[in-house]
Amino acid sequence: MTQPLRVVFNRLAALKPRTGVGSYIVNLLEALQELPGLVVHPFPSGASMHLARLAFRTHAATLPSPQALADRASSPSLAARCLAAARHLARVTGHAAFRTFFRHTCESRAFELYHEPNFLAWPSELPTVLTVHDLSVLTHPQWHPRDRVRAHEQHFRASIRRACHIVAVSEFTRQELIRTLGVPAQRVSTIHNGVRADLRPLPETLVRQLLFPLGLPQRYLLVVGTIEPRKNVLMLLRAYCSLPAGVRQLCPLILAGPWGWNAEPVADFFECVARHHNVRLLGYCPDALLPALYCGADALLYASHYEGFGLPVLEMLACGGAVLAADIPALREIASAGVQFIDPTDEPGWRQAIERIITDPDYLASLRGAGASHAASFTWDRAARQTLALYQRLARSQPPAAASR
Repeated sequence: MTQPLRVVFNRLAALKPRTGVGSYIVNLLEALQELPGLVVHPFPSGASMHLARLAFRTHAATLPSPQALADRASSPSLAARCLAAARHLARVTGHAAFRTFFRHTCESRAFELYHEPNFLAWPSELPTVLTVHDLSVLTHPQWHPRDRVRAHEQHFRASIRRACHIVAVSEFTRQELIRTLGVPAQRVSTIHNGVRADLRPLPETLVRQLLFPLGLPQRYLLVVGTIEPRKNVLMLLRAYCSLPAGVRQLCPLILAGPWGWNAEPVADFFECVARHHNVRLLGYCPDALLPALYCGADALLYASHYEGFGLPVLEMLACGGAVLAADIPALREIASAGVQFIDPTDEPGWRQAIERIITDPDYLASLRGAGASHAASFTWDRAARQTLALYQRLARSQPPAAASR
């Protein structure tokens, strides 16, 4: 009987509150573990996993409030700078410790491959599969914190060189790798993300029941994702807040996502203007709440300047919803019906489209449900099977010494 392929899979980034990469890790890992002929060992596990969760919870507990962010925008305090430095030191120290744990794990077990799903592969003698979600840290460093840019400058190209193969989550990202970094085309495969099975249209009574504790109204517009410069949330807030008061009263704007890096300008506008103009901040929302949030919304607004994939757009379509999305290559690649595309820099165009969504029921109806069947074709099972096929091909191509480590 053929022995199953053994792969170590780094899930460290999924142990903190999940955003895009964390969701990718959790869902792909779960789907891979269902496949025959494959043993996937998630790292960290056991005591090191509990230690990681404790560290991430401690970090999350120190994140500032919107008011604190707004205050920091006008007058950065010494305490805020010291706290940021302490967080950076803890992050660097923690990653060094987990790299040591990882090395011991690889040395004590007979793995054939290492899959790094989060950009920067750790040094390993194992043949490495690396997932790259986008190249924004390299192509648009102004959208990222300095420590992340520095880490990519120091380690990303080395990770690319070490990897025996790279997974790109979209053809757009694959072509960027080839064009920008000169990666040979045969070393990069496109494997699209999937949509969770629970993201589907739900009965209205169930949606209202699930959303009742949040006190959400019958109608609302939704923004999902970390609030950071690349997501272009400030432009959306300005466009929405410029609508007539009567239009805004019909359909508030709900922000469902945590504060990210350099969110001070958005927090300042939110505190001074948007919260008084029918905009509400939910903050980070757990995965279990997302299906109801999507299903209850009139439309998702997704104005990001740049994406490697743009999973919330596909998730909203899978729930039968309407989407106003930035006209950027990755979103054009994964979605068509059910979406109105708008230039992310065209604030008057967004204002007009938002007003039309709120006031024109026929237009809203023409978008709702139109992309559901297309979104249903993006499954994590399909992504996992394509990933397993890649693992098997790479394992067969390794020299005997590497394959028997």
